[in-house]
Amino acid sequence: MIVGLCISGNLISTLFDNCLSIEVYKIENNRSTFIKKIDLNQFLPTISKLNIILENNIDTIICGAIRRYDFIFLMQNNLRVIPFITGNKDLVLTNFLENKIQNNMMTYNKRKFRYRGGRR
Repeated sequence: MIVGLCISGNLISTLFDNCLSIEVYKIENNRSTFIKKIDLNQFLPTISKLNIILENNIDTIICGAIRRYDFIFLMQNNLRVIPFITGNKDLVLTNFLENKIQNNMMTYNKRKFRYRGGRR
C-alpha cells in the first residue's frame, strides 16, 4: 500500500489546500519505507495537487480538513481518504501502522436530513 501524508513542516497540514508537500511511504508488513517527498507550491491550484496525487499512484491520503469536492474527487478515483488528522507526522504514521487512527469518513449526503427554521 502506498500512503501519502500531507505535511507542512513536521506536522500534518491542518488544511489540505495549504499543504506544502506530500511525503510518500510504502507500507508492507506493518513497516513503512520512505519513498519520496513531493514538494508543492503553496499557490498551486487544488486540482493540480489532486492530479499530482493521482500521478504518483498513492492508495491512501492522510490529511487535515479537506473540501467536500476534493474528497469526492479522490474517492471517485479509488483513493482512501483519511481526513481531519492533525499532529506530528511520525506519530501519525506510527498510529496508522498500529491501526489506531479512526476512519473519519465524510459522507456524500451529510445535509440530507437538515432543515431550516424548524420546518421540514
